[in-house]
Amino acid sequence: MLLFFIFLTFSLIQSPIECQSTQKSTTHLQNLERQDNQRSDNAPAHLIEGIWSPPNPSIRFSPTFHIQMHNITFQAIHSSNLSIFVLDAHAAAFTPAQVATLRGQNKTLLAYLSLGEAENFRRYWQPFWANPDSGPDFLVTPFEADSAQTGKYRTKFWKLQWQRIVLRFMQEHILPWGYSGLFLDALDAYQYFTDDASHDSQAEMIAFVRLTRNQARLTAPDLKVFANNVPELYEVNSFKGLVDGLAVSETWFKNGDTALSGTNLPFVENVLKWTRLAKADGKTVLAVDFPTLPENVCTFYERCTEEGFSCAVTDYAFSGVTRVCEQRRPTTVITNPTAERPPSTSSGSTTKARYTTATTGRLSSTSGYNARAVENFLVFFAVALLSVFVF
Repeated sequence: MLLFFIFLTFSLIQSPIECQSTQKSTTHLQNLERQDNQRSDNAPAHLIEGIWSPPNPSIRFSPTFHIQMHNITFQAIHSSNLSIFVLDAHAAAFTPAQVATLRGQNKTLLAYLSLGEAENFRRYWQPFWANPDSGPDFLVTPFEADSAQTGKYRTKFWKLQWQRIVLRFMQEHILPWGYSGLFLDALDAYQYFTDDASHDSQAEMIAFVRLTRNQARLTAPDLKVFANNVPELYEVNSFKGLVDGLAVSETWFKNGDTALSGTNLPFVENVLKWTRLAKADGKTVLAVDFPTLPENVCTFYERCTEEGFSCAVTDYAFSGVTRVCEQRRPTTVITNPTAERPPSTSSGSTTKARYTTATTGRLSSTSGYNARAVENFLVFFAVALLSVFVF
């Protein structure tokens, strides 16, 4: 009977201890849950308008360069922590002083210039060019079905009249502003003429790149040249020395979220073969894809970063939309409330972390423990009265 009395006394003492421990555990979990809610509220949306700049613990990967053809502002670039920007100099409408200020921040500003297509929204465009019967002979006719919609018209880029137009546009509307370099686009137009035996279209495009580079460097000796979407030209020795970097798009994902590793693996391998050569030669490689699904966005950044490229996910219109890869914080079971919060694991989607305890059958509510303590006290009181009568 005495032993039984001691046991009941011990139970009475133990219950408040358990209650106190559980209160600490619950408070700790509530704090963690509150922190998680705050991080979720402050975390950026998966789709971000503008240039991503400030560090955020919920972001695993974000763009390491920025490309935007519309509505980019001086302040957005000035406040960004990125260092490479591809933009349309005409659309940006920066002053030379603003360009100098940005370059003073060690930012590389690449001005877009199309060599293989005429664009009807450029200052060189003449309205009568849109008439295939009266337009200049450097425009390829019949026009592409979507030319009127896109405003882009394929050219016979080797024609001297077209080359003079491009060079004059560059000299009047890009070089005086002091941009860091040129982002040469539509170079892949040479592929349209590969079956034309009268032209070595690849050699003629490389010659046009050389002419553009040489003319530009008469004004800006340190000007950089980036070639867009012609990584295969890097196998040509005469081309390697003309460029400071390559740009590629849709290397891993086509049409948004179609994985090329499953549908066109040889294409991926070839692009990587050429861009790796350029990277090994000290060239900068800019890679941009357009996936929208979070897991694909993360897959792109993982593979692009592994290659050592500068990476970005945006939209097809290059409107300034930025897509980032966010941390996924999985449901976590904490068996030791005093242990540190477990690290997050990374994946393509964000999952709100939740914290629970392994209670081994005990109630996780403090009120449950209070009720148990009262119950034990009543049992103890009854036994104590019984003991008085027995003794």
